[in-house]
Amino acid sequence: MRRLFTQRRDAAAGIYGTIVATSIVAGLSETNELRPSQAVEVLLGSQIVLWLSHVYARYLARKADPDAAGLDAATIVGIALYEWPMLRACLPALVAVGLWWLGALSAGGAYWLALVLGVGELAALGFTFGRRVGQSVLLAAGTAVLDGSLGVLIVLVKVLAG
Repeated sequence: MRRLFTQRRDAAAGIYGTIVATSIVAGLSETNELRPSQAVEVLLGSQIVLWLSHVYARYLARKADPDAAGLDAATIVGIALYEWPMLRACLPALVAVGLWWLGALSAGGAYWLALVLGVGELAALGFTFGRRVGQSVLLAAGTAVLDGSLGVLIVLVKVLAG
């Protein structure tokens, strides 16, 4: 059981999950018909389905591997934990929408905060993973800019569409 909680996580899943969560927020921000509780449901529900689909796909891939050991509940939990960064990635956006729900922000303010947090999270993930794979601080900063610019592109699409 201890192995489950010390297992490594999929670094790419955090970046991908953040891009998806930021895209969902950009889409949600284009409608004025949602209550904050509905925005939380859409964001969290979509992210959970995305995460579960990745867990299921990885399970199927392992099951199809003739060299893989038998798959038991611990293996499936391990796969779910490995993909955890994809689900965790929506937490900053959920905090922003939660502030709207609590009355601390307007809908527009919450969505913009969620978008800014998404861009910042992408940049932070890029820097962290760059350093983890041995990049210099300068190269890791470049990776941060590249990852953050993916979020900026999402914001740009939102602005151009709106």
